[in-house]
This record gives sequence, structure tokens and C-alpha cells, in this order.
Amino acid sequence: MSEFQKRLSYFNVAEGLQRVGGDESFYIELLSDFVSEFRDSADRYEQILRNGDTEEARRLVHSVKGVSGNLGAKRLHEAAAALEGAVKADDMNSAALLLGPFRAELQAAVNELEQSGLLEKESSEAEEVPVNRLIDLVSEFSGYASSRKAKPAKDLAREFEKYLWPAQAEPLINEIKMLIKKYKLIEAAEAADGLLNVLKNLA
Repeated sequence: MSEFQKRLSYFNVAEGLQRVGGDESFYIELLSDFVSEFRDSADRYEQILRNGDTEEARRLVHSVKGVSGNLGAKRLHEAAAALEGAVKADDMNSAALLLGPFRAELQAAVNELEQSGLLEKESSEAEEVPVNRLIDLVSEFSGYASSRKAKPAKDLAREFEKYLWPAQAEPLINEIKMLIKKYKLIEAAEAADGLLNVLKNLA
């Protein structure tokens, strides 16, 4: 077992690395993104429920489920799946009971990552631009990816890092980065189309 794997006992590192083609630096980048985007998910979930939007709460937990599964955080993935299932079934009594395990597993994952010394520092250089500029960028990326033009698609995906993205867009940004890294261009184009829908709703 490598030193890298020893630092992340909560995560199935071998499984997570397999999903990114064995690229440790990219896997660490995704771990860093996970902490930045989802560390407060349990609190956000409760706030969204207080606002009466159970579907948005379900989508948030669904995002945590997907990302944690891709990263190899099995216990968090399972806790998120159970909570999402209860919310989807409109069984809010069960959902209330399942929030505790979800919060505990989320905190365990975040704590380990923050203490690992592996996380990339968040850049202070990200530029805030109008949503229409992001739409243009994603549209251009989608065209390259759907045409299987790998180099310009990868170059544009790297350009995504220069900008601040709405919170609703972050899960899809991470999915695109993972797909493009694995040269799954058609799937990346499909994710980009979903991202366009999110951005257009915010424009």
C-alpha cells in the first residue's frame, strides 16, 4: 500500500484511481473539489428543507451520492443513497432519522481529507464572469467534444478552472473533468448539455 493510500483509509483509493485512469493528481483534484463543494451539504440540506423544497434537497443528496461513489467513499455513498431514497419516497420521518448517519459519514470523509495534507489549495485567481460568458464557453466545449476533437476539448476544459461557477454547476463541472480525462468525449458532451441547461436557467 502506497503512502498516498495510507493517508486515505476512509476512501477506497484503488477504486477511485481506477475511475480516473490511475491519475493520482487528478484524483486529488477531485477530492479537493469534493471538500470545497460538499463539506456543508448536511447543513444546506436542512436549510433547503426548511424552505420547503424537497426536490432540491433530494438533488443535493443525489449529487453527494454520485461524487462520493466515484471517489470510493463507500459508506458516505450508502448513507446518501439511503437518505435520497427516503426523500424520494416522501418518507420524511425516515429521512429525519437518516440525516444523522449522512452527516456523520460526510464529516468523516471531509475530516480525513482536510487532515491528509493532500488537498490542493483553492485558487484565489478564479475570475467571476457573466453567466452568458460561461454559456458560450460550455457551448464551444460541447461542440468540440461531440465532434470528438480531443485536444481543443481538453484545452477548454482546463480553461474552466479560470472561472467561478455557480454552485449548481459544480457537480457537472467535476463530471466533465473526469470524463474528458478518460477521453469519454461523447459522454462529456452530454454532461456539457446538462450544464448548459443549468446555466441557461440562471441567465
